[in-house]
Amino acid sequence: MLQLTAIELKLLRLALNQSAQGGEISTSAVKFVESLRQRGISSSQVEEALCSEVVPPKQWRPDYGLSAMPFGPRKGERFMDISPYELRRARDWAMRKPELAHKFAEFIRDVDEFLKQ
Repeated sequence: MLQLTAIELKLLRLALNQSAQGGEISTSAVKFVESLRQRGISSSQVEEALCSEVVPPKQWRPDYGLSAMPFGPRKGERFMDISPYELRRARDWAMRKPELAHKFAEFIRDVDEFLKQ
């Protein structure tokens, strides 16, 4: 496994720093590569080190507050702009009859998830 020296880590941080200036970025990048070359590190070693540890993507949770009310006087409004009381009432209404519950199943699930957040 490729180990970077303390100076290489510092140069890499500077090269990737969002607030670094253009000259700082290019100089630190050049110095970083020079240090690797002096140590005899090949590009294939760097590539192997970067690709060997794949970081799994973070799981994304939907923001149910952005869901829109599908019916009624608040139709089109986002859940986050509607009181929990009103959302519960609308959910309860949609669950009254099986055909309504089937039609608004996604809405019912979204309200439940939003109220859990």
